[in-house]
Amino acid sequence: MRSQLLKGIKTLGLWIALLIIISSHALGQSETPPTKKTTLIFGTANWCPYICDPAHDKLARRGYMIDLLDSIFRDSAYHIKIEMMTYMESIVRASRGELDGIIGTLPLDAPQLIYPSQEIGVGTDIFVTREDSQWFFKQPESLAAVRLGVVKGYEYKSLKTYKEKYQNTEQLQAIGTENSVNTTLRNLQKLFNHEIDAVLDNSEVIKFTSTIHNLAKTREAGQLEDPYAMWLALSPHSKHWQEICKIQNHRLLELRKTGALDFILRRYGLEDWRKEQHNLSRPTNLPGIIRCH
Repeated sequence: MRSQLLKGIKTLGLWIALLIIISSHALGQSETPPTKKTTLIFGTANWCPYICDPAHDKLARRGYMIDLLDSIFRDSAYHIKIEMMTYMESIVRASRGELDGIIGTLPLDAPQLIYPSQEIGVGTDIFVTREDSQWFFKQPESLAAVRLGVVKGYEYKSLKTYKEKYQNTEQLQAIGTENSVNTTLRNLQKLFNHEIDAVLDNSEVIKFTSTIHNLAKTREAGQLEDPYAMWLALSPHSKHWQEICKIQNHRLLELRKTGALDFILRRYGLEDWRKEQHNLSRPTNLPGIIRCH
């Protein structure tokens, strides 16, 4: 009798243990698993303070545009992945659908891409020379007197005729065909090595590059055009472009309103570009440009 009772208790214990295991498994199945974020891949070039290489920045900064995008998409269903490459390659790959977009581009450079209504920055292109130079930019014709270094892939409306005349010559030297190249740094090095006589690039990029790499001082030799707006340009082949556009436009307005945008920009010694009145060149209302809201 006692042995039968012990056997019954043992059997009951096994059933209880089995029920606990089954219940635990069922409970685990009913729990909602954490949402996996979709990865968005954006291409960009080394263009500090907009996009920086932390390995070459004393404060290990990544660039305010990357910091800004992190803030924009932080609470969304998307995770941001940045791939460094040349500007020209980023345009080609985004156009093919290999990237979801490009950080900091212009409609004139890539009219085939899609542009949100909210820009992510404003820039100005200037000419710089060595300090001992007397040359100054007045009009495109004045460029005939110098060998000019530019970034491959950048389009300048006022220099179209000049580019057609001098491209692929020593007079106009465009670089940016290797992923590892910091094009601004390379052009400035060529300037100081007397391989070229002037550099045309974004004013803030020239300043940051010179400071980070302890380069000799340059001399500003004129401004090309009025300031221009820069965007997060989206690939029309990305199945997420509409949602990306909606999030970026909405969140950027929020970040500006709360002061978070100012906080990000101050790390780079910059101010909100909307606080200044700009007569922007290189318009976005070019024929065929797709805008999203």
